[in-house]
Amino acid sequence: MKLLAENLGRIVRAEIELRPLTVFVGENGTNKTWVAQGLFKILERLRRHARQPALASESDSALAAVLNKRAAAIVQRARGTSGEARFEISREDLINELPPELTFGLAHPGWDSALGFTPHKKARLTLSLTRDEFAAGAASTLGLGLSLDPFQLVTDLSLDDDTELTHATYFGVAGTPVDAQEKVREALEHLLFAWRRRVRVMPVEREHLAQIFSWLLTDYRIPMPRALVDFCYLMNEARGRSDVGSTDGDLRSVVHQILRGRFRFAGPTRELVFEPSEPGVGSIPIKASASLGKSLAGLDIFLSSVGPGDFLVIDEPEMNAHPETQLALVELFALMIQAGVQLVLVTHSPYVLDHLGTLVEASRLKDAGRARIVEKLRLKNEGALLRPEQLAVYRFDLQGKVTSIFDQETRSMDLSTFSDVGDAETNLLSDVLTEELARGV
Repeated sequence: MKLLAENLGRIVRAEIELRPLTVFVGENGTNKTWVAQGLFKILERLRRHARQPALASESDSALAAVLNKRAAAIVQRARGTSGEARFEISREDLINELPPELTFGLAHPGWDSALGFTPHKKARLTLSLTRDEFAAGAASTLGLGLSLDPFQLVTDLSLDDDTELTHATYFGVAGTPVDAQEKVREALEHLLFAWRRRVRVMPVEREHLAQIFSWLLTDYRIPMPRALVDFCYLMNEARGRSDVGSTDGDLRSVVHQILRGRFRFAGPTRELVFEPSEPGVGSIPIKASASLGKSLAGLDIFLSSVGPGDFLVIDEPEMNAHPETQLALVELFALMIQAGVQLVLVTHSPYVLDHLGTLVEASRLKDAGRARIVEKLRLKNEGALLRPEQLAVYRFDLQGKVTSIFDQETRSMDLSTFSDVGDAETNLLSDVLTEELARGV
């Protein structure tokens, strides 16, 4: 899976290979967040709940041709059937008709929705997937019932080997012509584009959004980039579920261990509150909870329904976290990878990179040595060890270059984006001490 950024802020052209865990680092103003939020904007059109499945670029005419051909054949068969015609369409069959590589792009005017403005009219972000990568989707089959007179379209989208079903019915309006082929094609798009069950983003503004999301969703006069809107929807959808806070999966238990408590929606108003793990301590409204809790509330809610094949973008995961907590979060992210969640992190923390390097190196150990190191991890969980091929790290610089700084073969990482600052500070202190000695201070 590859990401191509062109004419985006400082970046003239950059190629990024997305792995199960991909990390963006670099100085402020190097357009890391723009790339991450642009990627999210592309990916949200490839999730099962996408309300407007759309072909991503004009170059994907082959994909459009496959959908149009299949939709035309379905409508033609329905014309020869009295009453409802039933069809079952396999996503695998549709995938096999696609070209070997697929591209999904974000260009003008899509940037206005992604970032709230268009950085450059030629700015473009393109995600390329092989047919095999795209085949590993959330949906398997589409059951389709079609009547033409009067028009009625019934769809049943099967997800994850029939463990979940999405049902929809579209009725024609008397006196209003319906383009049957277009409606069928839209249904096929829902099948084809259900590539990920959930695609979510944790923007840097999440600490504040977690406190006011319900209010923001009622006032449409407030323009927000798509990442912020989606985070508000994540929280609001969870607010309407009765199971949030009642059960813990393995991953959510880990974040509760880090938080020393849990978030849930309580009372008739479904207010978001934090419940500390200490017995006898009452619930705390999120507005009064610790800063770490405010920044991790969204992650806690996300993990309440997480599953294999989910995709999460997190901007500054280290926000409000003590270095010790940052290391625990890194181990949680590694556990998420092992559970089938794909992650993109944007970070300014040397602790995050250091610990990722440690987890990769420790994965080489075996038997007793491996067990001893696992006991020294913050979460004491062997699943936190990462294989080199699971990790990619890219440095963004002020010259517009985006460079891979993790070598999978040697398992080495170029940490100069942080170490240069430390070296400069050491040299500055040395200069201060020299001046003090020269002046007898």
